[in-house]
Amino acid sequence: MKYSIIICFSIFIFIGCDNESSINEKNRSKAFLDSLERVKEDSIRQFSINRIKDIKAKYNYSDFFFIYDDFSEEGYYNVQTDYDYKKSQWGKLWLRILDNGELLFASVYFSRERLYHTMIQAKIGDSLITSQEVPLTDYSNIVEGNYVETVYFTNKDNGILNAIVSSKDDENIRIRLIGDEYYTYSLKRNDIIKLKEGYEFANLLKYLELTAKEQHQLGF
Repeated sequence: MKYSIIICFSIFIFIGCDNESSINEKNRSKAFLDSLERVKEDSIRQFSINRIKDIKAKYNYSDFFFIYDDFSEEGYYNVQTDYDYKKSQWGKLWLRILDNGELLFASVYFSRERLYHTMIQAKIGDSLITSQEVPLTDYSNIVEGNYVETVYFTNKDNGILNAIVSSKDDENIRIRLIGDEYYTYSLKRNDIIKLKEGYEFANLLKYLELTAKEQHQLGF
């Protein structure tokens, strides 16, 4: 009987130690996996930060710049396609990226005569996309005797920006501004890349969830 008690007690201790060892092993495994996840997350965040800096470094300040207000601690980025400022008539597409990654999409027209454009069309390869009609609210801006019309098509472009971002490298893209009359121009290859990278830039900001102040401190 005495030996039976000793054997049972020994078995109990062995099982208890084995269970405790198993629990400790599970905890160590979980801690290891958690640490790997943190390393992975840190790596992705650092990659995103580096990618943002790489995109901005490609462009002149006038093409892709950050406006930061240290009073409100808010900021936004402007991304615009190229235009020939020496011409008396031109059009361009323009992105404003808020510090939370939200995108505003606009069309700008510059001329000595008003166009009063309220719609845009994009001819991408054989596809034609027409925006919704948007009331023109900003057509009174005058620069050196020329009118500057800015029309915001955010969420009303019917997929024009997404189509540009998704376009193939060899696709020709033409933009038509429709108002009292119409004005048509082609996007240069660099313009298309800039819009694509601006779109990527916005998504990276959404992922990082940094404040405008943090973005400013990081040199974005």
